[in-house]
Amino acid sequence: DGPDGKDGQPPVLLLVLPTWTGGSLPPGSETLIRSLDEISTDWRVAPEPLRSSDPNRQLRVGAFGMGSSAYDASTVGRPAREAFATLVGKLGARPLVSKA
Repeated sequence: DGPDGKDGQPPVLLLVLPTWTGGSLPPGSETLIRSLDEISTDWRVAPEPLRSSDPNRQLRVGAFGMGSSAYDASTVGRPAREAFATLVGKLGARPLVSKA
């Protein structure tokens, strides 16, 4: 079976996103964050559209942010943090790993 959850495992989305100047995505890649923001605020989209009452169909999300150690803590990994926060906090996905 596959990523549709029929094999007993929930679907998984793992984002690996770079940090570019000022804590942004590289040019041409900003569409990801912009699209997630638009979906999360679009009145035509149901609240938390990724939430499912069936744990085998609930999208699980993980994000890994990359960047230079020269960036300060507020900018390094910002695109990954923003995408993860929108997917989990606004769109209803579940974290891939729970915080301890």
